[in-house]
Amino acid sequence: MRLPVLLLFITLASCSSPASERSSTQELTERAYKQALAVGDSEIDCRTAIGAEAALAVVRYCRDVGSASHPPCNSGNRCELIVEHIQNMCQAFLSDDDHPLPCTAGLGPPDWDRISKMPAL
Repeated sequence: MRLPVLLLFITLASCSSPASERSSTQELTERAYKQALAVGDSEIDCRTAIGAEAALAVVRYCRDVGSASHPPCNSGNRCELIVEHIQNMCQAFLSDDDHPLPCTAGLGPPDWDRISKMPAL
C-alpha cells in the first residue's frame, strides 16, 4: 500500500510549480527598476518619469528592503533617489545576471506576494 501512495506523492510533487518560478510582481518590479535606472538623474519625479504603476512597484520594493518610508521610498521623489536607497540597503547583495534587482536572492512567491501588498505612495 505504501508504494502507490509514494508514487502518487512523487507524481503530484513533479506537477507543482518550481520554487524559482517568477511572479508577476517580481517581473514588474525588475522592469520598473531597470526603467528607474535608465532615467538616471532626471529632475522629474519617478511617477512621471516611468509611470505610476512602475514607480509604485519600485517604491514597494524600496520599502521592503529599507526602513525608510518618506523620503526616499516615495514615487514623488526622483527615481535616482529611490534606486540609490535600494542600492545602499543592499550593498552586500548587489544585482547580477541571475538577480537584476539587488537583495532578491532567496525571495520566493510568498515574498513577492507580500511586497505586492505593501502600501506605496
